[in-house]
Amino acid sequence: MESNANKIVVRFVLSHPVQYFSPLFKQLAQVPNWDFQVWYASDDSLKGALDPGFGKSITWDIPLLEGYSYTLFPNKAFSPGIRHGFFGLWNPDMIRSLQNNSSRKILIIHGWNYLTHLSLILKAKNQGWKIFLRGDNPLMHENSLPAWKQKIKKILLPLLIRKADKILFTGKENKLFFQQYGAQLNQLHFAPHAIENIRFADARSLSEEDLFIQKENLSIPTNIPIILFCGKFIPKKRPLDLLNALLPIKHLPWFLIMIGEGELKTEINDFINSHFPDKAILPGFINQQSLPQWYNISDVLILPSGAGETWGLIVNEALAVGLPVIVSDLVGCGPDLIELNKNGFIYPCGNIQELKKHIEFVITNPAWRKKATSVSLNISQKYSMDALSNSIIQAVNTIFTPNVSIIHG
Repeated sequence: MESNANKIVVRFVLSHPVQYFSPLFKQLAQVPNWDFQVWYASDDSLKGALDPGFGKSITWDIPLLEGYSYTLFPNKAFSPGIRHGFFGLWNPDMIRSLQNNSSRKILIIHGWNYLTHLSLILKAKNQGWKIFLRGDNPLMHENSLPAWKQKIKKILLPLLIRKADKILFTGKENKLFFQQYGAQLNQLHFAPHAIENIRFADARSLSEEDLFIQKENLSIPTNIPIILFCGKFIPKKRPLDLLNALLPIKHLPWFLIMIGEGELKTEINDFINSHFPDKAILPGFINQQSLPQWYNISDVLILPSGAGETWGLIVNEALAVGLPVIVSDLVGCGPDLIELNKNGFIYPCGNIQELKKHIEFVITNPAWRKKATSVSLNISQKYSMDALSNSIIQAVNTIFTPNVSIIHG
């Protein structure tokens, strides 16, 4: 048995517990030669705090802290909270915890938008840590930022990137983002944005009869295409674009499910009641355990988001169930998860006519949808939790085993 002294110390820094990360941490905790722990800067997501996007308090129904070691550091910020900007997270005890006598230690830092994260990046190198920097910013969003923010990033980000031993990029647009700010080829390592695929894929095991019954129980039509929107009802997600695209084709057979909550709910509800009251439902916020069944009864996912949709993990979820998807060209995952005309479409954000055209094609072509299912399922395997954990393990190994090849993506 390997002694603790010979283990690689790996600390993963995250602002707060997140449902998409917990399965990854469980897998990394099983790596035999690692001393692995997650460092959290806030417990906001554990307290059922108000989520401004959903407009209600959210408590996730899957365990966020089971199966791995973690430390929840006290947040000493003057105005503490993950939604209080750069100064919302300040964890001096975390900074002090950088003191570690191991000669093999790696700090994986997700993001740089908080004082704690920036302080760790600046201090860890001097204390012998190898730094892995991870983020999901797509290059496509950079030009839409305010000029002052672009100037700050052009000064600060190259400094931070130079301190990183590895840059864990999540997809094509994210790789271009890091390269624009100075990341070198030998720093870049592909660590895909991933979900717990199996939890969503299991929903596909339902028989046709069970699927029929499930739709009936949810008051969903059983014999027409089902269009799915899933997300916060906020301007960034542009849910009204979807409704406006459906208006000219309301005579066609389709049914719309809009899962979510948020500030636009009243406007969405009024639109539906005015134009196609019998062709849509708004089931509200659906928690993680129940979400897969809603994907499984659907035929296509639409994500019309604008700037700020850095990736769009609901697309990963849809692909894991075999759905085709239609997204705007500002959804960060589009270039990675969509094979054009094979499992989905990408349209110019805000172009209602183009969105309508793609929806009309998908809902009137059941043979195409059937072919798209196999394409989506195949792509989803490349963005699985196994793929992500194996990629991070390999990235760590390249630091201490020079002959291990590097994944550039």
